Amino acid sequence: MVSAIENGGKFELDTDLTLTDEPLVIKNGKEVEIDLNGKTITGRSTNASASKLITVSEGATLKLT
Repeated sequence: MVSAIENGGKFELDTDLTLTDEPLVIKNGKEVEIDLNGKTITGRSTNASASKLITVSEGATLKLT
């Protein structure tokens, strides 16, 4: 999944995913597709100031299927 996030591409979840304090960042010009495959993405932050767990930069695309 890290490669798809950094380089653009498609990734299929094979387990549920819990995001914590370090956000996933989709950078400008990257297109990322995450196939949930019936799984879930949840967020759990221990940092009160962490308001974003997924950031899609201007010019980037995130598609959830």
